[in-house]
Amino acid sequence: MSETSSGLFGLVLVLIVIRVGLKLYFPDNGHGIGNLSSTLFYLYFFFVGMFFIQSRKIWASLKKYRKVNFVWLLVSSLIFYAYCYSPDLSEYLSLQARWSIWWFVGCLVAWSALLTLLGYAQRHLASAPKWLKFSNELIYPFYIFHQTVIVVLGYFVICLSMSLTYKAMVLAVGSFLITTAICLLVVYPFNVTRRLFGLKPRRSNVSDDIVCNKTIHGTVR
Repeated sequence: MSETSSGLFGLVLVLIVIRVGLKLYFPDNGHGIGNLSSTLFYLYFFFVGMFFIQSRKIWASLKKYRKVNFVWLLVSSLIFYAYCYSPDLSEYLSLQARWSIWWFVGCLVAWSALLTLLGYAQRHLASAPKWLKFSNELIYPFYIFHQTVIVVLGYFVICLSMSLTYKAMVLAVGSFLITTAICLLVVYPFNVTRRLFGLKPRRSNVSDDIVCNKTIHGTVR
């Protein structure tokens, strides 16, 4: 299936059956585990992703047919917005039919977007830049601190005499900068705090000693 241009996109049919079919029995939009129309919808992405990651052929197919999948994304997106802004269809279709069309088109957009993103990532993000590796190392302490920073900063921002839009901007930018500063100045440089937040200790001194010893022994020999 992965060897044809539309093979992987064909898997969207299973997603449509899960989403549209189960919505007939679980019409609620809640995200509780008992709502199988939502639970199995997201589980499908999870299990397909676990299968994708183990297959080199699938990754190669995603990269090879990324432009085809992008076309599918454009077409499904056009259908999505055309339907979203279409005139009232209640005279011609029942409420259940209209919702089924909505879920159907939503599946097309979600699946084609996934394939497109993975395909172009294979092309343009094959090697991680240094800043990405560095950011990935600090993502856990950033996650730990950010909520506390937002709450504390928000306590002061909410009292400022400015519009809600500017308050939100100040809170978003300010919390990001403060959290980043904490990670860079408090967590990253020190082995004690690095260990507390799950980072590997820095071994620059040990590495330097190893390099020096190799150089000395090499010179002596």
